[in-house]
Amino acid sequence: WYRLDRILRYNVAYRLIVGERSNGKTYSVKERIMDRIKYEPDFKFIYIRRRQEQVTRKIMRRLFEDISDKFEDNLGDYIHYSTDAGFYLDDGKFSGRTVGYCMSVEMGVTQKGIPWNDIKLILFDEFLEYGFPIEDEWAKFINLISTIVRKREDVEIFMLANTVTKFSTYFQQFGIDPKKLKQGEIMYGSHQNGMTFAIEYCRSANIIDGIKSKNKYLGFDNDPTSNMIMYGEWDYDVVNTSNIDGIGWSANRRLIPIYLTALGEVYELSIYEQQNPIAFVRKLNTQNGMVRAD
Repeated sequence: WYRLDRILRYNVAYRLIVGERSNGKTYSVKERIMDRIKYEPDFKFIYIRRRQEQVTRKIMRRLFEDISDKFEDNLGDYIHYSTDAGFYLDDGKFSGRTVGYCMSVEMGVTQKGIPWNDIKLILFDEFLEYGFPIEDEWAKFINLISTIVRKREDVEIFMLANTVTKFSTYFQQFGIDPKKLKQGEIMYGSHQNGMTFAIEYCRSANIIDGIKSKNKYLGFDNDPTSNMIMYGEWDYDVVNTSNIDGIGWSANRRLIPIYLTALGEVYELSIYEQQNPIAFVRKLNTQNGMVRAD
């Protein structure tokens, strides 16, 4: 199981942790939340997901189920959740102690002006996900962080994700090149204006002495998603540049090109004009980040 020991040695503002599914990333931060609740009477946390549909009351009520026994042993109660009180501990008479809240990046902009001065830990879970980005996602995220931390410097921030994709606005804004991340290592970074971070690419719990463990349900050969779940390999490692209509490149095709950059590469996205338009994608030769004339 993953533990926070190594990344906690880095005195940074953001701690990012990526790796295989169900290796204990989120569980380890829940343990830290439990310990801080136990020893800090005024401690509160906030749990963040990207989309509002991921922080519904039904989902939040089950968030701490996997660690409920440990909470009861250490705190005398497991964590409850209600829309009004947030996450709370109940003494049996509900003079309950609120210990946390939840929020989405998608709706975080609506929280401007609300004081969050009691928040001491931010857990942003699944910051890498399948599907399309949220409109203005980075702006909404950084505004939410600003709303929570204000001018304080005592807030711990953990950002967790499975290795589903290397293409992320968060990697881009932090200045992280995911191609340089090595499993089992921690990369440190800082920005001139003061932001600091460390990112840990977790060792796989399913690789022992270089030998991958097998799984009767998930052990498919050459399947990126299975390898992500079991071993922490990247699911979307490269952009798929195959032509979806099966027709090879031809200068005779009528094309309207758009140029995109991703992970230091340049791609040409074109539309083949006909009754049913077809997308065509190819990777281009580049020089110093620019499309070469030839």
